[in-house]
Amino acid sequence: TVIHGQDIPDVTGYVRDDADLLDESTEAIVTQKLTQFAESNDGEIAVLTVTSLNGLTIEEFGIRVAEKWRVGKAGVDNGVIIIIASTERKVRIEVGRGSVITDANAGQVLDNVMVPELKKGDYRAAVVAGIDALINLSVRE
Repeated sequence: TVIHGQDIPDVTGYVRDDADLLDESTEAIVTQKLTQFAESNDGEIAVLTVTSLNGLTIEEFGIRVAEKWRVGKAGVDNGVIIIIASTERKVRIEVGRGSVITDANAGQVLDNVMVPELKKGDYRAAVVAGIDALINLSVRE
């Protein structure tokens, strides 16, 4: 039995594709990029796709994922999580308080990079371009 919104998936790495939106090749490429980023920078970026938000808003779901996953370096809260919910057609970039990426930056990446690809139904392009944009923002800061 699922208690309203309580079934937040466990972290299993930098990419967890529960909605099966990414092919194996894309998942491998994204995992490699995110691993290299984490090894060479202070922050971490993760991706989660789910089929449903189970009655939560994307914001509520994002907060719960962030609290459970604790992406980023310990004690710094500098992680970033891209969340895509396929049934509700929602996407969010959850940004830790200690991240060099701001909520405004995340909003720009969503609006200008990810959403146009998602509207075309190209999840692969949306995720890869979104990650590249976030990494570029992190490196520039």
